[in-house]
Amino acid sequence: MWDLKRTVSRANSLVCISQRTYDDLVTALPEAAHKSVVAWLGPGLVPPSSFDSTVSGRLLLIGGAAHKDNESAAKLLAKLDPSWLTGITGIGVSDEVQSIIGEAFGPTFGTWLKSVPDEDVVAAYRDSEFFMLLGKDEGFGLPFVEALASGCQVIAFDQPLTRELFGNACTYVTANDEENAKVLKDRPSVPEAVRREILERFSWKKFADTVIDKARSGEAE
Repeated sequence: MWDLKRTVSRANSLVCISQRTYDDLVTALPEAAHKSVVAWLGPGLVPPSSFDSTVSGRLLLIGGAAHKDNESAAKLLAKLDPSWLTGITGIGVSDEVQSIIGEAFGPTFGTWLKSVPDEDVVAAYRDSEFFMLLGKDEGFGLPFVEALASGCQVIAFDQPLTRELFGNACTYVTANDEENAKVLKDRPSVPEAVRREILERFSWKKFADTVIDKARSGEAE
């Protein structure tokens, strides 16, 4: 907290990567409000030409950090056993995730990758029809945007950040298993036009322009 206070006091301009980040910052340090602006990031390592809606039935999980909460995603999939799911690819997921999926679906259902080059991550996005991340503590959630840019159907926990970023271009689950069973009974299928429209929000050029404009206005102050 001390480092954050020092950063706010010394900075002329601050750029927050989501409204949620801005709200958290201003709640903690109200003096940050007048010098802060929100600018969404671009789609990470995924090139703009990557959008390709596949019908592979595969679902992608990424990350082993606690805040990713892929363990909850694995437990939900194991409990619901959706008919549309044909396989799971996990990149850097925990041993617990692998164990849950293996016990529920069999030892060959999951493909588990550890440290892979960027091009293999992009390939995993493009080979997957679905991307699931149920973490509730993302500051922005770059993998969500990368998945959307790759043409994946995104499945996320219903919370302010995901609603802010994806609106109606995402399939949402909650802590209610009964409701989740209804939501995921049928194949997640947000229309491509809706996903492409939301994808237009995320641009490195827009981000850079906002940063430059805010920096210049901060200097003027």
